[in-house]
Amino acid sequence: MLELVDLGEDIIVSNVIPYLKSADIFSLSMTSQLLHNMLTTNETYHQLYLKHFGTKPVPLNLESYCWEELFKLRISSKAKFYTWGTNDFGRLGHDPRDLLKHKRFGGIDIPLVVNDLEGKIITAIEASGYSFQVLTNSGELYWTGQLWKKNYSSSPGPIAKDFEPPPPPRSASGRNATGIFGIPGLPGMARRYQNPHPRESSTSNNETQIHAETNPNLRLPPEEQVNRLNLANVRSPRPKLSNTHQFHLPIVSDSSGALGPKLISISSGREHVIGLDEEGKVYSWDTGISGSTGVEMIFPNIPYEDHKVTKISAGWNLSACFVENHGLIVWYSRESISKEQYYEQDFKAKANYILVPGTQENRIIDFLCGVDYVLYIKGNGKLYRFDIDAQGYFDGRADRNLIGSPFEVHKFNQWLSNLNLEIVGEGVKFSKITGCYHSFAIFTNDGRVLLGDSNRSRYVEIEDDSDDDEDENGPRNPIVLPQLQQKNIVDVVMGDYHFLALTDDGDLFSWGRESKQCGCLGLGPLNLNQVVELPTHVKEPIEKRKGKWLAVTAAGWQTGGIYILTDGEEEGSSEE
Repeated sequence: MLELVDLGEDIIVSNVIPYLKSADIFSLSMTSQLLHNMLTTNETYHQLYLKHFGTKPVPLNLESYCWEELFKLRISSKAKFYTWGTNDFGRLGHDPRDLLKHKRFGGIDIPLVVNDLEGKIITAIEASGYSFQVLTNSGELYWTGQLWKKNYSSSPGPIAKDFEPPPPPRSASGRNATGIFGIPGLPGMARRYQNPHPRESSTSNNETQIHAETNPNLRLPPEEQVNRLNLANVRSPRPKLSNTHQFHLPIVSDSSGALGPKLISISSGREHVIGLDEEGKVYSWDTGISGSTGVEMIFPNIPYEDHKVTKISAGWNLSACFVENHGLIVWYSRESISKEQYYEQDFKAKANYILVPGTQENRIIDFLCGVDYVLYIKGNGKLYRFDIDAQGYFDGRADRNLIGSPFEVHKFNQWLSNLNLEIVGEGVKFSKITGCYHSFAIFTNDGRVLLGDSNRSRYVEIEDDSDDDEDENGPRNPIVLPQLQQKNIVDVVMGDYHFLALTDDGDLFSWGRESKQCGCLGLGPLNLNQVVELPTHVKEPIEKRKGKWLAVTAAGWQTGGIYILTDGEEEGSSEE
């Protein structure tokens, strides 16, 4: 009889492990010494890393990289989330009193830890127009600050907002009859990740009895009783301010009460966030929703059981995902949640989408949504672009029946061809795309990084020796910074005018323009609107301590990153 171990390490790691959850992998490794040896290899830790943290960032040298070390660093609760830059609407997630303590006003010019998220294992971080989004290992999704969207409709949300029940009548005291928050909950509306065992009502006999027995005034003579009205000399404990808030998935419909699939990936645009769960379903938090519950996206003409999404990307004003056996989908709006859906707890909405021509039969290596465009790399290693007037489709100014065709980004592909002519036999290809708004970075499989922009007139600060006219089929010649070429760069992120690069060794560099001394470069005090032309080392969060940056994100005028100390000592204050 054939046993599991008879399949051999290669088959088990390559064909079995990808279909198991992390807990199952660890349990399986404990069943025998032979399986333990097979499931504690570098490739197994590579698979574990991908399951927990996806492909952002991914080291370039996959074969010799120590995945066990990286996995254990990322899975540690000692890895903390830091933010810096403009703090409009409290988007950095810091307690205002902490900022006063550190004498920081307005923009924050060095990385500061977000205390609300300490102790949580963070698997993904994203930056949007007004906030940061943080995904934890348990599938919880948080956002920082006072708001993550403005109060109007924009793509890719619904044209009309989702149904929202009217507020309840106010009592004589002026408060809503249902309580301070005013919105009544639906019956049985226990959301995912919330406490499944709510406290008993405060009017229960048991609780009343407990309160009576523990009231000290009932056991003291009158002269020794506490005067509860005279509080002038009583110092109350400092109340905890919440600078982070939680998104929720739609309610679980399973009658057993079991939690549904958890989120494993997120991506953020200007005013919307999309998430991917373990079953390949996509959820959207956009300008249409009034609360914190996301909407599951349905793609008409694709059978629901075939909605197996493998990757997502939120652009500035649109979203995209790759659906297995169907291709690259881009959506610019969705239907609203109706009154009937709301009360039936059916938070599903049909997306108004376009299937990018030519992606059904072709392998897509990577893709990125920007503003009114999608960039993607085909299996041949070349770069392509698909344009879409997202806001025009959204508000009806553009004819939704007129769909353009994808085209090669000639200047970038020509650069790649010229490189391959210089180094014959190497077969260099484009392998990864990152970006935000108009800006993007293209990675090659041999460690080179190219910068591009779909609206180059905004970036006059960046040196560019090319004198060619703007190509109608995409940006001009790529910008090649020597400091980024074959320097083990694993991620490049960007905001409106600033850029950051993360290395394989955990070093973080920034450059670009720091608008109005907002601090987004993380380099300490700079002059007003100062331009830093070359990548410069970002200040360490904790001086005279050794650590590593594990992930980075940026948008607008703000930046965030995950950082962990590696010197083995306990952490002290970051501002000492």
